[in-house]
Amino acid sequence: MPAGHHQLFCSAMQSGALLLINALLLGLRHGVDWDHLAAISDIVGTACASGGHAEQTFPQNARESIKLSTCYAVGHAAIVAGLGTAVIFAGNMLPEWVDHIAQKAIGFTLVALGGWLIYSARKRLHRHKMQSQRYGVATSIGVGMVHGIGAETGTQMLLLATVGGSADTSFAFLLLLMFVLGLLISNTGIALASLAGFTTTARFRRLSALFAFVTAAFSICFGLSLLL
Repeated sequence: MPAGHHQLFCSAMQSGALLLINALLLGLRHGVDWDHLAAISDIVGTACASGGHAEQTFPQNARESIKLSTCYAVGHAAIVAGLGTAVIFAGNMLPEWVDHIAQKAIGFTLVALGGWLIYSARKRLHRHKMQSQRYGVATSIGVGMVHGIGAETGTQMLLLATVGGSADTSFAFLLLLMFVLGLLISNTGIALASLAGFTTTARFRRLSALFAFVTAAFSICFGLSLLL
């Protein structure tokens, strides 16, 4: 290979690697947006509050929390992947009116999740059993999908613009994959951090309830800010 061609090839490889790393970082950043923090914390808190006595059911609580928060992340990632695919093949972005409606839907889900966490925490505080009243996989996936439709924040918009501007379809899908990977990593980190907080306070019923109420209040306040 001539020296000039080799230099161009190396330069292209370096540029491609930087774009892939940037897509991963964008996914990591997008994963810690406020709606993600609120929703995943609510989901983890409700799973912990719905499990009876923490010292007896910690493994079940942990598994349920990670399962449901992962379902949220998968639902969100599926929508991001769908939007990215639409941009790759058709260059289409969501109409502004769809994003506006979805933002309202996100606000509603955050208020609902926060309210359910308060209900669950109050039941736990008064030692009521909650195993049959927790929401499940379908709800978590559905909430994640709603947040994916209405979450065209700066990081996601930048990714979609980058994907749409790529002349190589295969590379555009690699960018999308790296973004989704970063999103899943961030959401898993939030779930683990929330789980640590809820399980650390679980031995003290009043402290556990206070932690849940604060988490729910954050979710409700942020949800109302999207609704108003």
